Amino acid sequence: MFPVFWWKDGATVFPLAWYEKGEHCHFFPLWLYTKQPDGKDAGGFDAHVAWPIFRVKRTEAEKGFRLWPLVGDYKSKDTSYAWALWPLCHAYAKGDERTRVAFPLYFSHSEKDRAWWMVVPLAFHKRDGKDAVTMTPLWSAGSHGDARWSALLPLYYRAADPETKTSSFFTLLVGRAKSPEATSWIFPPLLSSVSSIGPEKSFWLVGPLAHARWGGDNTTHQVLPLYYYNRNRGMLLTPLVSRQTKPGEEFFNVLGLLAHYQHWPNGEKAYYLLPPLVKVSTNQQPKKLRVLPLFAWERSKSSTPAEPDRGLAATQRRDYSLWILPWMWFEGDRFSKQPAPGKPEARAETRFTTENGFFPFWRYGNHRDSEAGKHDADFRILGWLYDYRVRESRSKDDPARTDQYVRSRVLWRLMHYERSNGDRSLDLFPFITWDRKADGYHKSSFLWRFYRYERTPDRRYKLDLLFLPVFRAKLRAPQPPAPPGFKPPA
Repeated sequence: MFPVFWWKDGATVFPLAWYEKGEHCHFFPLWLYTKQPDGKDAGGFDAHVAWPIFRVKRTEAEKGFRLWPLVGDYKSKDTSYAWALWPLCHAYAKGDERTRVAFPLYFSHSEKDRAWWMVVPLAFHKRDGKDAVTMTPLWSAGSHGDARWSALLPLYYRAADPETKTSSFFTLLVGRAKSPEATSWIFPPLLSSVSSIGPEKSFWLVGPLAHARWGGDNTTHQVLPLYYYNRNRGMLLTPLVSRQTKPGEEFFNVLGLLAHYQHWPNGEKAYYLLPPLVKVSTNQQPKKLRVLPLFAWERSKSSTPAEPDRGLAATQRRDYSLWILPWMWFEGDRFSKQPAPGKPEARAETRFTTENGFFPFWRYGNHRDSEAGKHDADFRILGWLYDYRVRESRSKDDPARTDQYVRSRVLWRLMHYERSNGDRSLDLFPFITWDRKADGYHKSSFLWRFYRYERTPDRRYKLDLLFLPVFRAKLRAPQPPAPPGFKPPA
């Protein structure tokens, strides 16, 4: 009879009351009771009073209680969970793992030999085996193996490592760092320190400004910017005069940039005056002399060993250049390779390039490569006033023949002459043209057809006078003489 239902072992008043004999009896939310009648949890129960405020649970799998929101505690075979003032404080454990929270001030977690905790914002601690660190706004400490350190900033810092036998201690006034090889004392207010490494002693004063080192394999001292001294290098640096006497690395200068002499380990020597304006270098490749911005000269010479397997003697190369700024320059390089004695089958080779000029009066360039069979030359006077060009190269069709092109001009097209192998042409603007080709073609003219004469390779002739065609004809080629005893047919 709705909402009441009943049967053999139970009844319900839907949805508030439920009863099942030997299993549960509920009158929601005042009372909730469940019994575990069978199995290994027989006799256990789970009861709620004024749900969810009070609960008691007693079963084989879990035991615990709660008085919400004040406290709660549950335990099972390998897990436990407790809380207080829900949801602020919690404690959870499972095996070796532990977690604790007291929101928002305290948090912690641990698992085997690793753990950490913090009290916000006062402290933090972390541990990992033998390594640990603890930090607070003022004091901090830590360990790494057997090494320990602690600090109360900014008052002091202390560290020690028994394994390496090192230790350090620093305060605002004095500090010390010690190891089996060295001991150092530091004085922060003076930006200074004193240290010893074996027999060697070192002293610093006011940061890097003053320094001295003695008692070891070298002696150095300095008072910047007044001087610097290094005994092993024979070096003395001052604002007035500086020098170094170490063999192969000597130098000497006066007033820094005024005059300078330098000697490098490879034998190079150089002299400077107001660098980089004046430089003279010797015993090096290339040799140099310059007085900027007026004059610069450079020359180099090198050679390579002979190559007997290729039948070649030693090869040589020379490069040179000269500038008289800003108008005149001369530069070039030459490479030569000669056959070794008794090896005539090896070819001699020569390559050179030369360029010079005197702006704006002339410019000249010449390049020759005997191995490639190539020769290029250019010459120019006052820009387009006169220019001359030569191009020679080995013929692709016949390596024994050289293709040649020559051109010379006056005022670009006022006079224009070209020669390409056997073909030649000449133009004198605006009146005269002349052409002759290797195949027998020939033409000359004056004022276009005021006078024009032309002959083709097949012996056709043309003549024009006063712009009129005067002559057009094809002449029969001369017949070779008949052989002795020849009689024409009847």
